[in-house]
Amino acid sequence: MGIGTHPLTPKVNGVKSEMRPVLCGVPQGSILGPLLFILYINDMIEYLVESRINLYADDTALYYSSENINNVMDTLSTEMKLVGEWLRANKLTLNISKTKFVIFASPTKLRSLPDVSLQLYGQNIEKVEHMKYLGVILDSGLTFEPHIDYLVDKATRKLGAIRKVRDMLDRSTTLTLYKSMVLPHFDYCDTVYMTSAIKNLNKLQLIQNSACRTILLANRYTSVMDMHRELKLSVLHMRRNYHMATECHRNIYFEGRACLGHFYVPVMRVNVAQTRAEHRKVMHVPRTRTVCGSKAMSVRGPLFWNSIRLDLRLIECIKKFKFNISLSAESMFENHPT
Repeated sequence: MGIGTHPLTPKVNGVKSEMRPVLCGVPQGSILGPLLFILYINDMIEYLVESRINLYADDTALYYSSENINNVMDTLSTEMKLVGEWLRANKLTLNISKTKFVIFASPTKLRSLPDVSLQLYGQNIEKVEHMKYLGVILDSGLTFEPHIDYLVDKATRKLGAIRKVRDMLDRSTTLTLYKSMVLPHFDYCDTVYMTSAIKNLNKLQLIQNSACRTILLANRYTSVMDMHRELKLSVLHMRRNYHMATECHRNIYFEGRACLGHFYVPVMRVNVAQTRAEHRKVMHVPRTRTVCGSKAMSVRGPLFWNSIRLDLRLIECIKKFKFNISLSAESMFENHPT
């Protein structure tokens, strides 16, 4: 049953109207629905002038950066009007109650910001201190503390469920449950939130330590490193290093398929002239003037990659690279990244 042949009838206050065919849209739950929707909204990008936009199905993010907050708000107000016009022209509506905006800045700038507002269709869009986008909670200072607290809460509840049935399971099954129910939450986007403060990241490691004791039925005095070795588990900061190294490797050797190519740029793409850095597979490190800027992925990623031992950086095969860094996790660096 396709569009134009699927009749619907609205019901308001218990009163139904007559049946009418649906002339636009896609049937809910259809296989082609998501693809058709993406094709339908894909030209929204061309309608905007100054801001940038990320489209992921119906989860859309509009953003703009400037040193001047008034310039930011004026630009976004203009761009939101363009979005509103595009939505009307394409017979779509925006749920204002589910639309939020957040200002990202350093703690010093956030404290001095004036009260600002953003509107669409004459209605105020809610300003929030943090928001969830594609599974990651982004706070205004990009500390990722709310996201890590969210991970701790979710992991604690799932680990509690595992503890309830631990007596009925053997060690191998319990470890498999932890790896399938808890660990993927820690791994998801860990190269993004790894810039958070050590005190925040340690909260996640404490959860994994507790999981190791549950799996091994160990007491609180058992060595953490001994438990990890027995279970062949990496501590979380080494897992984050492994994932960061793998992502950097893809951007060096597989530029066309790398999803973060605009963050991690090889020196050869910045410096046209042949340099020793090119043959050493070195990444370009952007200059930054602030502490906040030094925490950006575009800075920390290249610094991390450049600190990996040369013999590992020169391994082109991704499978061989992963194998070698997993074997030499503690000694993979020439100098520890800052």
